[in-house]
Amino acid sequence: HMRRAIIAMAALITAALAVGLTVGAEAKTTTVHFKGTIIGAQVSSNENVYDLRGIGIRGASIQIFKANAKGTGGTDTTTGYYVKGTAVSADKYTNSLPNANGIVTIRGSGTFVRGTGLYSHVRGSYTFTGTLNTKNGRLKVTLKGTQSY
Repeated sequence: HMRRAIIAMAALITAALAVGLTVGAEAKTTTVHFKGTIIGAQVSSNENVYDLRGIGIRGASIQIFKANAKGTGGTDTTTGYYVKGTAVSADKYTNSLPNANGIVTIRGSGTFVRGTGLYSHVRGSYTFTGTLNTKNGRLKVTLKGTQSY
């Protein structure tokens, strides 16, 4: 179903939420400004998996999302898995319906809510924007934010 695919891919954006940064010493608080790109795939009607890449960013994430009834946005929780721990984030996102070329625009924001290991006291926020091509399934989303741990 195209609407379900659009909603699921829009939620991919939020993968960026759980940005696993590996800069700084573990004994003190480190704050990092990040920018990255996510790529991913839907694995069930409400679950996505991602690869997150960028300067200082590298990890894999699992996202559980809940789309609104209109298919124009929703919320999600994403857990990012990194070498030194996990980071969990929560997002809100909006998305357009597909245009004549099958392109959906996506935008949203999120915050880090908890973590383990190096990220046990993670805090921060981010925004994201991107597009989803519903004809070929390609998603490109850029996220920017700040993370302290």
